[in-house]
Amino acid sequence: MHRRARWRLAAAAALAALLGGRTARAAILDVAPSGAPFSGVQAALDAALPGDVVRLHAGTWHEKVSFPRSGSPGAPIALEAAPGETAVLDGTGVAGSDMVRIANRSHVAVRGLEIRNLAGVTDGSGIRVVGSGDSVEIRGNHVHDVRGRNAMGITVYATGATPVSGLVVADNRVHDCEPAPSEAITLNGNVDGFEVTGNVVTDVNNIGIDVIGGET
Repeated sequence: MHRRARWRLAAAAALAALLGGRTARAAILDVAPSGAPFSGVQAALDAALPGDVVRLHAGTWHEKVSFPRSGSPGAPIALEAAPGETAVLDGTGVAGSDMVRIANRSHVAVRGLEIRNLAGVTDGSGIRVVGSGDSVEIRGNHVHDVRGRNAMGITVYATGATPVSGLVVADNRVHDCEPAPSEAITLNGNVDGFEVTGNVVTDVNNIGIDVIGGET
């Protein structure tokens, strides 16, 4: 076989293997109180790789969760409610200051969850992004009953030398929180490139939405 033909065949085989591997890897990881591969939210997040969706079906989970790894461009890791179903993260009796924590992660999304009952907080959030990262999406969540001091709904504390960029905070509902002396939804620090749209904030005891250049 001609050398050029062999090269083309080898290149085609490598590309097919790469695309095939990506297609095979991307998966929906179903989470439900019973009858699903996962019964716990954190366990599913721990198993998720770039391109995967951790999909919560109707139910209530008394968990506080974090993303253990980033997704990749075009293949984010998403934590979301199943379409048309109410999936609840409830902080009642669970230790920890943040219900969903995204620390130094990129290409991740949190969509359509109800997050509630985070009590006795001293600097905590329903959803918190810290450090740096790219392409973080927080969309369509319902955050309420976060109580205490600096008990916030959605916070982005961009504390890294590399900024948080490509950030989307959209179509969330935040109410009955006690963020004072802070804010219900806040972007604070080294954030470069963001969209904050369609959010509804009611019944909080200080500022609703704030975009801050940085505080000590």
